Amino acid sequence: MTRKVYFRRKKTRDRRNNAPRYAHAHKNYRKKNVPYRNIYAPQNFSLIENVEEVLDFIDNVRHHYKKNHPIFINMDNVSALGNGAVLLLLANMIQFKSHGIEFNGSIPRNKALEKKLKDSGFFKHLYKTIEKSDDYSVGSPNSIIYTHAQKKVDAPLTDLVIEKVTPSVFGVKRRCPGIQRMLVELMHNTNDHAGHVKGSKHWWLSSNIDKENKIVTLSFMDFGRGIFDSLDNKDPEDRFYGWKDKFLSVFPFADTSEKVMKLILEGQLHKTCTNDYFRGKGLPGIYDAFKTGRIGKLKMISNRVFADIENNEYTLLDHNLHGTFVSCEINPNIYNLTW
Repeated sequence: MTRKVYFRRKKTRDRRNNAPRYAHAHKNYRKKNVPYRNIYAPQNFSLIENVEEVLDFIDNVRHHYKKNHPIFINMDNVSALGNGAVLLLLANMIQFKSHGIEFNGSIPRNKALEKKLKDSGFFKHLYKTIEKSDDYSVGSPNSIIYTHAQKKVDAPLTDLVIEKVTPSVFGVKRRCPGIQRMLVELMHNTNDHAGHVKGSKHWWLSSNIDKENKIVTLSFMDFGRGIFDSLDNKDPEDRFYGWKDKFLSVFPFADTSEKVMKLILEGQLHKTCTNDYFRGKGLPGIYDAFKTGRIGKLKMISNRVFADIENNEYTLLDHNLHGTFVSCEINPNIYNLTW
């Protein structure tokens, strides 16, 4: 082989290795004449570990969704893929496609991350025509990753999810009342407060099983108003209308959103605006379930606040998540009951 032929072949191999691998089986699936907007996924694609960069990515994606722009997500260089990011991709893919907007992207070069996306059912739904619906399922209850979306509160679904994932943690089916309470409360919040019209927004719930470490990670998301925007838009007859003035009169030091978030979770906002204890409901009920060992590793992002409740850290963000994201664990240490 001549030196010239060797380097020509090497150049061809390098070009092929560095070319994006499309998410469809056919290499030309990136349709011609479609005006894709190219969006690069963050290298560390994790809402928990790289929150600001991922929120910037979400803003970009949601902007194009509202404008009906086709998008192409380049994931070539993604080296870390969090469970929340998988849920984010699934939710946006379904929303784009169900509204007739082209959605495509490249596969991560990292083989483990490619497998994680395949396990999620992402590619199977990417190839399908998706109609508008109040109810979506991606994967199945027996999958490593199972994602479900609805607009209504579905307590039986929480039973089903817990029933299917707990054998990977405890060896047998177990009931997890704290986890179930959390999921039902989050569904209620989305149904009642996420949109201008009650029941107009989907919630998205995904479970990810780590059999080796006996941990199940649950991710919950909605693209609604978020906690603070919802509070700021209460009707005059609502007990929380004008909440900020009432709250600051009692807690004058709570002058930033991250300080308010901590007090909301502790039940102080509810007590201030209603003169009543929260009685295990809403966000304070979720916080109480975590503090009493019924939920593992609880984290929450809403509007401009990242609450790492496990480590008692509340951070004000530069970017605004228009909605709410919650992540937690089912692990061997949480309170559980026989099935």
